[in-house]
Amino acid sequence: MKGASVMKTLLCIFMLAYSGLAYGGEVQIEPAASVILTNPTDATDEVMLIRFTLPTGQGRILRATLVCPVAAQDGKDIVAWADPAPIQWTRELTTWPQWLVMKSLLSEKEGLVFEATGEGGLEFDISRWVRAWDDGTRTNFGVALRRVAGASGTFSFKAAGGLSKPTLRVVYRAAKPPIPTGGLEGPKSP
Repeated sequence: MKGASVMKTLLCIFMLAYSGLAYGGEVQIEPAASVILTNPTDATDEVMLIRFTLPTGQGRILRATLVCPVAAQDGKDIVAWADPAPIQWTRELTTWPQWLVMKSLLSEKEGLVFEATGEGGLEFDISRWVRAWDDGTRTNFGVALRRVAGASGTFSFKAAGGLSKPTLRVVYRAAKPPIPTGGLEGPKSP
């Protein structure tokens, strides 16, 4: 009987400690849609539009990072700008002139600048935007990535084998930790 009591006490301590953990996880999300648009008069002027579908019921979003590999072509520093896309777009119907209309709607206050040296990729902390998409306070039109004109080395959103593969890395804290199944009963004496 004493062993069962010790077992119950240990299990209760474990459950209390477990419920206080920041239980959650990290999810890598592939784009639901993406398109790269190139200025017809300047092939180095590109924009990439990316939209992600967020999973539901994961819990509170702690951090969301947009990771986009790019191909640096001249070894110079990379400077890029990310904005929440201001209007709906589709891969099939979006053209450079439509991007110019979208660009006119962007808010300089919301944009994020990324600077990296040489080879590598772009990483943007877009937690604020993703939380707003998740809680419904902002419509998820995705993200627009573009080079900062005149301040950047030459790079392309196109990888050697085609389009680069951007991902959204989201770290969650679960709304409630999972409850272990089974009882707290110890061994029964005959």
